[in-house]
Amino acid sequence: MFEVDNLSEASPATISRCGMVYMDPKALLPSHVYYHYVNSFPQAIKAEKEINIRLEELFEYFFVDCLYMMRKECKQLVVTSENNYCVSFLNIVNSLFIKAKPNEFGEVNSLEVTKINQSLELIVIYALVWSIGANTDMNGRLKFDSIIRNKVEKYNLQDAML
Repeated sequence: MFEVDNLSEASPATISRCGMVYMDPKALLPSHVYYHYVNSFPQAIKAEKEINIRLEELFEYFFVDCLYMMRKECKQLVVTSENNYCVSFLNIVNSLFIKAKPNEFGEVNSLEVTKINQSLELIVIYALVWSIGANTDMNGRLKFDSIIRNKVEKYNLQDAML
């Protein structure tokens, strides 16, 4: 299996013989990746409606705007697609949900799920910084820091950030 950016060098004969399928990356939005990736979260997190609703709201409020501002105002050290940023972001979020996974006896620590619920905004901001904000130079990081702080202030999270 090969993955290519475009089919500019492929002839119709090659496409028909190899059974190539081309999907434009612009057709798959970060929101599509988000909805698919949420299925990999621990069952205890998926079962908590409040966490799911807030996480989706935070994703839409923070991720989309931060990604847009990053692309517009910051220099990327490694050119990365929006979907790769999204997967990196969700991998970090999911890694912080590890304590909500059942232990070897199948038990879930409800206290850990409660802690995750209480710190969800901080988890999202942490994941944003290390997924989107990490891929820029020092000037970009200062701009990204300003963007994050502005969004946090508008979202009314200043107390949680102290």
